[in-house]
Amino acid sequence: PNSPYSAVIPLFVTALLEGRTPKIYGDGSQSRDFVYVGNVVQANLLAATVPGVSGNVYNVASGERVGVGEMLKQICDLLDVRFAPDFVEPRIGDILHSWADISATTRDLGYHPEVSFKDGLRETVYAYRDVLEEQKVSCR
Repeated sequence: PNSPYSAVIPLFVTALLEGRTPKIYGDGSQSRDFVYVGNVVQANLLAATVPGVSGNVYNVASGERVGVGEMLKQICDLLDVRFAPDFVEPRIGDILHSWADISATTRDLGYHPEVSFKDGLRETVYAYRDVLEEQKVSCR
């Protein structure tokens, strides 16, 4: 979460837990197809066990778009902090909307994300919170 190239979820969670204001580049309406790590594991296990798919390439995602602003609001709700991001100019070259086509993954592997975005976000936020709490304790 300390890298400028980190994914947005750890950046938001870390900022909020450290009492900093998270930045949203643009107006927050841009959307992404976030995927929970457990769903990626699920897809990889399917790819390793389904006959006849070796060597194929598949998109692994949730199959749903979530707005960045809405995602931050959900994180704020989970952490019981006020939603008050710093909206800054969009970054040059950022894609406005990203949504993965998982139809081949579903068709060939039988992949259907087992963990919803909302549940995966909750698990992820609480995991980051716990890790950051442990780091604070170990630094004392």
